[in-house]
Amino acid sequence: MSNAEKEEILKVMENLIDYLEKSKKPKRSIMLQKWLKSYAWYLKHEDDFSPMNLCKYPRGTIIKVNFGYRVNHEFGGVHYAVTLNKIQPQSDDLVTVVPLTSVKKNKDLSKLRSGEVYLGDEIYTKMMYKLRDRGIALKQSFDHISEIYNGIEQINNDLMTLIQFDYTKEAIPFNDPEWRKNFIQTAQNKEKYEAEFLNYKKVVEHEYEHSLKVSNEIEFMKSGSIALVNQIMTISKMRIRDPINTRCALSGIRLSNEGLDLIDSKMKELFTY
Repeated sequence: MSNAEKEEILKVMENLIDYLEKSKKPKRSIMLQKWLKSYAWYLKHEDDFSPMNLCKYPRGTIIKVNFGYRVNHEFGGVHYAVTLNKIQPQSDDLVTVVPLTSVKKNKDLSKLRSGEVYLGDEIYTKMMYKLRDRGIALKQSFDHISEIYNGIEQINNDLMTLIQFDYTKEAIPFNDPEWRKNFIQTAQNKEKYEAEFLNYKKVVEHEYEHSLKVSNEIEFMKSGSIALVNQIMTISKMRIRDPINTRCALSGIRLSNEGLDLIDSKMKELFTY
């Protein structure tokens, strides 16, 4: 970059800061600051970005997207969206989506704008079901690890029984083949149980982390969703915040065929003869 280009960028930024300082809309400054930070990150990482490192996004997948700071009534910010591509290789950098917005208080669903489609509580309900399933899986993992722990405790007791002896009578019978066989077998069982305990400890930790992510995402959500079909757009997959892998909160959440049919019907109404 030449010095002239640097000076031009600095001049633009100074003018922007001057405008924001005089603006009577402080929220705009906050939103723009967040977007500039995100945009700088995108520029820094776009050459290294590979969609192959992300999960697949079949038609109907619910994703969370950073749409960025946009102009006038263009839809911007971090919001949910539903993917539309029927057939798309994972290697594609782009994905076409319909943004989603939540149902605001006092929203009259009988007076939706021409480009809006009400999808009901489907997405929120599916997230609640997912949280329930994660809770069941977490409890099962806890129960299993408790069984393993109790098994280790029993083996410890068995080992103590094997090595207990009366000092006035005899020493530990190391040379007794049967005793040695029992001791070695019990010690090996302990190692096996301890290894299984450590493995399941990781399983429990992953289940807990996943459950926590889903719970936190539900707190961010509202119960009703509206598809902004008139704001359909194609975005870079770099903008996707969730899901990026199977451990993400939104992983596996998809809109039903009935919901997609509602969107398709509105698209035909808006964009075809």
